[in-house]
Amino acid sequence: MPPFLMAGLRFTIAGIMLYAWMRLKGVPSPTWREWQGASLLGALMFLLDYACLFWAEQRVPSGISAVIWR
Repeated sequence: MPPFLMAGLRFTIAGIMLYAWMRLKGVPSPTWREWQGASLLGALMFLLDYACLFWAEQRVPSGISAVIWR
């Protein structure tokens, strides 16, 4: 299974679940400007932060990447 695809799918499902929970609790939907900022931040975090970790875990043992990452 492609690691980037599976990680992206996992984060997407988690985001949808958190959004649904927020809406069920009665919190108003974010504004368009908040959606833009959150989308930019989410894309940058995934592409620059987590993608590097997922790429490295294919090349080094996961224990070493966990120690270095934390």
